[in-house]
This record gives sequence, structure tokens and C-alpha cells, in this order.
Amino acid sequence: MLDDKDKKRFAEIMYGVAGNFGGKITKDLLKMQFQVLSEYSINQITLAGIWLLKNRTEKFPAVPTVKEFIEAIQIITAPQLSLETQAQEQCDIILKYLSAHGSHCTHIFKNTTTRHLMETRWSFSSLGKMPEVEIKWFRKDFIKAWCALEKHAIAKKDQIEYQKQVETLEMPDVKLKKIT
Repeated sequence: MLDDKDKKRFAEIMYGVAGNFGGKITKDLLKMQFQVLSEYSINQITLAGIWLLKNRTEKFPAVPTVKEFIEAIQIITAPQLSLETQAQEQCDIILKYLSAHGSHCTHIFKNTTTRHLMETRWSFSSLGKMPEVEIKWFRKDFIKAWCALEKHAIAKKDQIEYQKQVETLEMPDVKLKKIT
């Protein structure tokens, strides 16, 4: 999907990403990268470059490889799981852990929302005391609570991002005339 009009922007992205990691690109390498990545759009390559700048942890090689760009594009374009699906997965983790270790266990969950719910609303002890028929209600209640908390967290994150953007806006010096 890349064509000749994208060459300048492509070069800017590649030189910029490489320079950020302390690497240098030769013209031959740039041509080869362009050919290999030609099936992707310039927008996808731009987003992959941004993703690599924010997330790349490798220190060698200094220049991100074509494979890293392709993996970044795949990460960016991968379909995101719905909140409900994520909540169901978290509930499955809880129930599997309960089944394997019993109600007297403790576990620190990686997911902060799940951890919060299991520290404040439910516990393994309370789940262990539930009759089997009530577990389906736990699943339903957990998914509802998890989704609500995640939506709130996403909204709060968006609000913080918006506030950061507003704070960084440069306002031109404008002298207002008094309207008479």
C-alpha cells in the first residue's frame, strides 16, 4: 500500500525511530525496509513507529527491525476484547483459583480491577461458603461490577489525558478590543 509519494514520510519515520534508539540507517537499509513494509499503509507504519517509541524495551539492535514494525502493527490492529469478555476471563481466573486452592487461600491478582473487587467486595472465604447454585449469581454480579469499574477507570483516564492536552495548548497573545 506504500507508494512513491510515501517515501519521504517513510524515511522521516525510520530515521526518527532509529535516531531515538541511537541507531543509524543506511540508504540501502531504508530501501529494503520500504520494500518489505510496502504492504502496509503509511498510517500503520507511523502508528507502529509511535508504538515502538513508547513500548520498545530491546536495546540491541539500536535500529528496530522490520519484524518489530510488523509486530507493532499487529498489536495495534488486533481486535480488542470487549469489557464483558475481559470480565468473564477475570471471573474464570477467580473460580479456577478457588477450585484449585480452596476458600482459605490468598492470591494477589495482576488485574487491578479484579484485585480491588476481591479485596473490597468478595473474598475467597465468602466464595467458598456460597452454595453451588449461587456461584452463577456471583459470576453475573462480578461481571457487572468489573465492567462498571473499568468504564469508570477508562473515563477517568480519558479525562486526565484531555486535561493534559488542554494544559499544553499554546494560546496566542491576543488583545481583545472592547465592544461598544
